[in-house]
Amino acid sequence: MLIKAYAILLSEKVIGSRKLVLVGSGPDEKKYRKLIALLGINTRVEILGWKSQREIKSLLDKAGLCVLPSRSESFGLTIAEVLSQGIPLVTTDAGSLPEVVDRGKAGWMANADNLKSLVLTIKEALENYSESISKAHYGLKHARDAFSWANAARAYEKTYLAVLSKTFHETHSKT
Repeated sequence: MLIKAYAILLSEKVIGSRKLVLVGSGPDEKKYRKLIALLGINTRVEILGWKSQREIKSLLDKAGLCVLPSRSESFGLTIAEVLSQGIPLVTTDAGSLPEVVDRGKAGWMANADNLKSLVLTIKEALENYSESISKAHYGLKHARDAFSWANAARAYEKTYLAVLSKTFHETHSKT
């Protein structure tokens, strides 16, 4: 879907000289390479394969926009990692992603599995780039506040103490 969206935005002259850089690999890579060739955008798309976390961070530092059009998502760790770098983001409303991007405050959200929505959302993110930067700044703070290990430890501790307290009261109220 992202490759098709990129080709549409390229034909509408929204993308300018921006390249599409894809990170990762998988069983559908040959199919994607054929689609890229069929759409005639070989020189505009790079498929880099798997990269280390440090390499991905370096790529994100150079990115003007990160697009992660998930179709389903249980948490969205990759989205949280992008937010933690303060990179403008376009994602979808799949699974838990609305919560991860704080209902669109931390990034642009397209409808999952909807090409037209993805195209329009990327276009909006690029045409309103100052808003994209504002969302990225908010996303950076949101990721640090919501997804830090210190906050996770505090939440576990609070839950653990609540369970202990309830168990203590239940045990002692029977005696």
